[in-house]
Amino acid sequence: MEWGIVVALIPALLWGINPTIVGKIKAKSIQQQLGTTLGASFFALVVFFCTMKQSINDLQGDYLVLLIPFLSGFFWSIGQLFQYKSFLALGTSTGFALGTGLNLVLNALFSCLVFREWQTGLQYGLGFGAIAVIIVGCFLNSYTVKKEKKDRVTLLKGLLIVLVADVFLVLYADLPKMVTMKSVQGTSTLLPQAFGMIVGTFLLVLVTHLLERRKKKAEPEFEMTQFFEKKTWLSTIVGLSFGGANIGLIYANQMVGNAIGFTLSQTCVAFSTIFAFLFLKDYQNKTKKELILTILGVLLIVGGCVMIGFTMR
Repeated sequence: MEWGIVVALIPALLWGINPTIVGKIKAKSIQQQLGTTLGASFFALVVFFCTMKQSINDLQGDYLVLLIPFLSGFFWSIGQLFQYKSFLALGTSTGFALGTGLNLVLNALFSCLVFREWQTGLQYGLGFGAIAVIIVGCFLNSYTVKKEKKDRVTLLKGLLIVLVADVFLVLYADLPKMVTMKSVQGTSTLLPQAFGMIVGTFLLVLVTHLLERRKKKAEPEFEMTQFFEKKTWLSTIVGLSFGGANIGLIYANQMVGNAIGFTLSQTCVAFSTIFAFLFLKDYQNKTKKELILTILGVLLIVGGCVMIGFTMR
């Protein structure tokens, strides 16, 4: 049990430090996306070779076992790009905290309505209570003393970006349940999921390239090579960390159960805030009141995720 708790904290630490790494690299959103995809795909390939016998046995025979994780990865590519854009719009710590909180709300609703994971009155009470706590936490986290119109517009734009990101990230997270519930190991879905990530990301790169070409018609020297600059390759660190968090959560759920594994992994929002304050100096852009409310908001989001953890069977 003790080692299970340690393993369950690995995803929280790795997911929590990723926004800070992104903030330090300061790449364009599409470069961050491409680098993350390459790193995560490499990790998935390594896991596949380490679990080859089990993975091949799980993946053969039913095309849905390949298609559903592929679609999951494809949706991830869209959601992850918008998440990176939210960091630019709202700041790293605020964007990540709001994204995590909203993701928890949407994921809980998806699990309740689609997978019928809540069966008892206690589960419904804790679940909807957790959603309320998380929403309050998100509000406090995004609170700003400034009242200028441009700040409100920026906040609303950022919230819209976060909403789009989390809709796709919830599909990424929940779709694999349709096959893992059929005795398919979570590690077996990582490779087809990685193919979906690659296809989705390269389509996004192509779209970005075409849009940039339209903006820069007077610059025929504009080439695809801009997507493969040094910052893109540095962003593969984020992908490797993301892959490590993924596999850590899979094994943590096996060792201590979904409730504890999921709950501890979502404390990544607390780690993210700490790392952002220490290494990105996010606190310098906040008033004392905003800083206090941000910390209180993070604590409420973490508390909400603990409540959701108790709803899991």
